[in-house]
Amino acid sequence: SPEFQDWITALVREQLPDNYEKRKNWGHTARTFDGVAVWIEDGHLETKRKFKQANDGQWQQYRVKLSDPAEKFDVKITNIRQLASNVVSLEVTVLASLQVFGRESLWEHGVQLYSVSAEADARVRLWAAVEVTTHVDITRFPPDVALAPQVTAAKFAIPDFRIRRIGGFQGPVVRSLSHTTREAVEAKLAEDNAKLVAKLNRAIDKNEKKLRISLADIAASKWRGLVEQP
Repeated sequence: SPEFQDWITALVREQLPDNYEKRKNWGHTARTFDGVAVWIEDGHLETKRKFKQANDGQWQQYRVKLSDPAEKFDVKITNIRQLASNVVSLEVTVLASLQVFGRESLWEHGVQLYSVSAEADARVRLWAAVEVTTHVDITRFPPDVALAPQVTAAKFAIPDFRIRRIGGFQGPVVRSLSHTTREAVEAKLAEDNAKLVAKLNRAIDKNEKKLRISLADIAASKWRGLVEQP
């Protein structure tokens, strides 16, 4: 239903790396020779080497954001199975579009050897295994069917990643940046995977009041056998 689509969209959006930014070695400097100071003191010529902090090393920067924050994501529900009289297991797959930006610069003692940027489009997939328990709330009239989803497994993946534009260079540097840009996104999603199940369940708990369906709608559907009878 549209309501379910809106709810899933809001739930998934909370977990996606919206406006995520990562910098690696960005702004690094090193102590660099900066000439010789010369002066006369007590009739003697004095000299002293001068040093300064200058940009140095390989700088990397990555940004990730949703392509369209108002987009309703592609939601698919598959492998629906009845586990008990009022428990259903199912799999939810959600696809969303991301815009990715990466930049890499190489400095050597204040001299920039190169600076190259890349823009990419990515599709991120959230898969979740869910068990939904139903019960009839007879404290209300007419009664509602309350849904209690519990996420048992979940993970992010990138099924599609395409470099859209490369600026500044060609050759090995570009290939390296393309790989590291994707790796930066994958590293972020891998980090999120470790806590994804717990975060989804917390988000579901906060929206408990929204997970109700009219008993009349359920009774008229093929899922009527999954509801506890009062």
